[in-house]
Amino acid sequence: MPVQLGKDKDGCFARWGFQGEKYYYECGDAESRGEAKQKAYIQGIAIGDYAEITYKDYPKAATENAQRALDWIDKYGRDVVKAGTRVGLARANQLANREPLSRDTIARMAAFDRQRGNSSIDPKFKGKPWLDKGYVAWLLWGGDEGVNWAIRKLSQIDKK
Repeated sequence: MPVQLGKDKDGCFARWGFQGEKYYYECGDAESRGEAKQKAYIQGIAIGDYAEITYKDYPKAATENAQRALDWIDKYGRDVVKAGTRVGLARANQLANREPLSRDTIARMAAFDRQRGNSSIDPKFKGKPWLDKGYVAWLLWGGDEGVNWAIRKLSQIDKK
C-alpha cells in the first residue's frame, strides 16, 4: 500500500494508505512534503505493510565513476581488469543504472570507506588505471563521491 497525499481542512498531508495517520506539511514545500512522506513510510514499516524505502539521490559523479570501471571491464575483459568482487560489480551496476538503493546498501557503501586508501591511482598504473585493482574497486562503489554521499545519507536516514 503506497503513501497517499491529500488535503483537508487542516492542510496538505501524507499518510500510509487511506486509513493511516496524517502527517501534515506546508503545501507547496517539497522538503516538508518529503519529510511527511518519510513519516508515512515509517508508519508502513511499523505495521509491516510496506515496500522497502529506497533512495536514488546519489551524485551523478558516483554513477560516472561506476560506469567508468564497468566500461574498462567491457573494453579490456576480466582477464585484464581483475578488480571487483561479485558484490562490487552488482553495486556498480546499480549505480550506473541509477537504481534506487536501500538503507542496507547505503550502509555497505559507507562501510567501503575503509578502502579509501585506494581512492588514488597508484603511480605505477598512471597510464593504465584499469590495472590498479584497488582504484577500480573504489570506482565500482561510486568513488569518492559515492562513498561520501553514502556516509552522509546514512547519517541522515538514521537521524530520522
